[in-house]
Amino acid sequence: MMPLALVITFTFLLIIVGVSSFTKYVRPGLKRMKKDTLALREELHKSGAELVEMDKDELELLSSKISKESVSNRLMRKRKGYISSIYDEKLIAYVVKRYFSDKRTLVYARTKTDEFVYIHKNEITQLYLNGKPIAFLQNGKMFQIGSDNKLLGRLVDSDSGLKGLQVGDRELAILNPRVEKSPVKTRAFKFLGPLNSSQKKIVIAFLIYQLLIDKR
Repeated sequence: MMPLALVITFTFLLIIVGVSSFTKYVRPGLKRMKKDTLALREELHKSGAELVEMDKDELELLSSKISKESVSNRLMRKRKGYISSIYDEKLIAYVVKRYFSDKRTLVYARTKTDEFVYIHKNEITQLYLNGKPIAFLQNGKMFQIGSDNKLLGRLVDSDSGLKGLQVGDRELAILNPRVEKSPVKTRAFKFLGPLNSSQKKIVIAFLIYQLLIDKR
């Protein structure tokens, strides 16, 4: 069986061919994006050894408070850090790169087992999972890439006044508000229902998007 790292590297290189399907939604400068994605992946390569594998129990303990350090220059702003559990276990490592030239944002995030890449421009965000283009996000909704652009999930107003994550007719999670400055680490989820493997990835993808990109 081919090691996960080799599979992910190979599929990222396939962006050269496969990413063209995204151009009708977003044109982020694809050549630059490919180069920067691989550079950010290498930058966080060592972080993988520090991450705790995220099963259902760990996901329930995920905190909405993120650590970050910033680096800026004349052409871009970059910040990186971890999204941890309420017990300071490092669960997700990330890098956010913002470009001054065209207001484009590139996010690379990884768990112990999966890698998420987001290309954000204007109101549309491309999503890659382990190097494969799978969806785009717009106005709180996630659509599968394809001829029918199937709705994979969406954020809705829940009875509690918080945002709920709905897949089909089922509410998988309710998101707690983001906490920026409080020293207390609160849970990212007020409620998290039973999840299969695909639903777990959708929940994690939405949470990263909410914490690092969508500031509404």
